[in-house]
Amino acid sequence: MNLDSLSEEIEELPHFENPTEWIQYGRIPYKIRCSLEYPAGALVNRGVPALNKLTPDLNLDGVADHSLSIWVWRGIPREFKDVLLYHELKEAEFRFGDGFSREAAHKKAIILHIAYARKFLPKDKFHKFLKWQSQYKAYGSESF
Repeated sequence: MNLDSLSEEIEELPHFENPTEWIQYGRIPYKIRCSLEYPAGALVNRGVPALNKLTPDLNLDGVADHSLSIWVWRGIPREFKDVLLYHELKEAEFRFGDGFSREAAHKKAIILHIAYARKFLPKDKFHKFLKWQSQYKAYGSESF
């Protein structure tokens, strides 16, 4: 895996004014609701720090009956939240924009979120991020 060549194509995510925002991203064909300070519960917690899922939409705009929700657990260190949000966005883009299976999309997203972290985190924080994520099997080195 050549992180340098991957990093060249990666753009930094916008900084959010609020912990919950609606966005559009890449090839994802849904409106996206990002929650960056989601409390621990059945969706996200210490064991599952971030998650994306199609959720029913109120369809107030008459355009779509589903939106993509992304939840990032509030217990994630602040400096790592963008990396996990990037992972969830790329995973959803591969699934819903390109038709990959959840597992294949997840594996591709791991490689890209590591390149994202390397590009946008200071070197010391990047190493802390790698150590932090090593506690999660889903982000482990066996995934790529």
